[in-house]
Amino acid sequence: MRKRTPSPLQAIDLMQVISVDRMPIKFQFGLFLVLFSVLLVSAIGYFVIKEEKQELTRQRIYLGEILASNLASGSRDGIIMDDELLIFEMIDGILKKDTKNDIAYVFITDPAGKIIAHNKSELMGTVFSDAITNFACALNQPAWQQTEVNGATVLDFSNPIFEKVTKKKIGVARIGLSYQSITRTVESAVSKILTIFISALVLGIIASIIWVRLVTRPISDLAKGAEIIGAGDLTYRFTVKSKNEIGELAEIFNKMTIDLAAAQDELIAKRQLEHEIELARAIQATLLPKTIPETPTVRIAAFYQSAMEVGGDYYDFIEVDDTHLGVLVADVSGKGIAGAFIMGITRAIFRIMASGNHSPAQVLSRVNGALGLHMKKGMFVTMLYCIINTKDRRMRVASAGHDPLLYLKPGECSVKGVNPDGFAIGIRAGREFDTRIKEENLVLGPGDFLALTTDGVTEAMNAGGEEFGEQRLFDFMVKNAEKETAIFRDGLVNAIREFTGDMDQSDDITMVVIKIA
Repeated sequence: MRKRTPSPLQAIDLMQVISVDRMPIKFQFGLFLVLFSVLLVSAIGYFVIKEEKQELTRQRIYLGEILASNLASGSRDGIIMDDELLIFEMIDGILKKDTKNDIAYVFITDPAGKIIAHNKSELMGTVFSDAITNFACALNQPAWQQTEVNGATVLDFSNPIFEKVTKKKIGVARIGLSYQSITRTVESAVSKILTIFISALVLGIIASIIWVRLVTRPISDLAKGAEIIGAGDLTYRFTVKSKNEIGELAEIFNKMTIDLAAAQDELIAKRQLEHEIELARAIQATLLPKTIPETPTVRIAAFYQSAMEVGGDYYDFIEVDDTHLGVLVADVSGKGIAGAFIMGITRAIFRIMASGNHSPAQVLSRVNGALGLHMKKGMFVTMLYCIINTKDRRMRVASAGHDPLLYLKPGECSVKGVNPDGFAIGIRAGREFDTRIKEENLVLGPGDFLALTTDGVTEAMNAGGEEFGEQRLFDFMVKNAEKETAIFRDGLVNAIREFTGDMDQSDDITMVVIKIA
């Protein structure tokens, strides 16, 4: 094939893309982990410090209230008997237990604010008339207030003292606790948080380097090839010698490269996103079955309509052997070119795994083992796979996280949903997937009607934001199940279109309907 030379306009665009300093993927991951570490540790630190400050304040308030209460109780007799020595012993006892120098002052006043006893003897007899004292003397219940003493924040606790019998107020016990210990503890917590922050930052950088190298190593060849193709060389081909699923994947990539080359002239001329979407639709169309199988006992009709952005819906028919027909409906999580790529890979791998295998659950397990390894993180595929024995009308069904198989027998008015357990492809790996996947067996009879759909059918939405829904689908099946599959299909498509009107749909609409003859 000849090498295509980009036009001047394309060359300018390519040079603009190439000249931009693109951030390497290793740096992106590393930066992400660093920023994540910064945000995580900062958030944790903020809430830890906030909570610790609140808890220390609660503890300090509780301690102050206890001390003020004890001081009031212990000083009552001293005030009544005018025994200053007893009162000072009480104050001295409180101060001796203050090993951290958290107590700013301890004193007792009469109800008018005159000092009866104070840890500073020179204040004896002084009358305090400040707002804090006036507030404490006016109250007949314990209280605390925040104030400033010599430029330092102090929590002032007051407790009224009453004569036991007459309940006459004879004094007020006051204790001031310094706020500095809370500040010191918070500063210590900040220091610890900074240590954790720096450690997490260093570990995050180291972990990102190791992790990115491990992740990017297997795809380095594909990345180089994609860069070559992105530079305009559409003659480049991925070369994989193996004849297994990896070889199939390389062939799909090569085919897509050929299709891209064939459409390049039009893309260069129009340079619109719609052409990329059309290309994805063309690729998708080549992967869907060209014909629908016919057997004496099974009648089938299928329909696929892509969304505004090409999605990853896919259906296929597998000739397992002469008497067994496989029917598959799948939904890839991605859209656009990415969805088409994954759909192409899915088709290639599934056909390899399904050939000659009569167990749908086993086929899905093998597909998960092969396809799950090559899917980008966050992408997955749901699948519903049925194998019909066209001779004795028996069916085996397995589901990989897909919508249920809809099953309606003649004369019945309710649709049965057949939904065996199973994870979506790419969600879980190995034994965990294999243990979960189950299959169900159905014995079918003449007139039985079955439908395999994707969520685009029930989630089709009108201009009012209302979805078509399961109930409309079930009602349509009950009313039209006696019709031939092609007529049923066309009627359901028209019903959906009448419901949605001119509303563009965000998801593909895919269905395969089966009637047993």
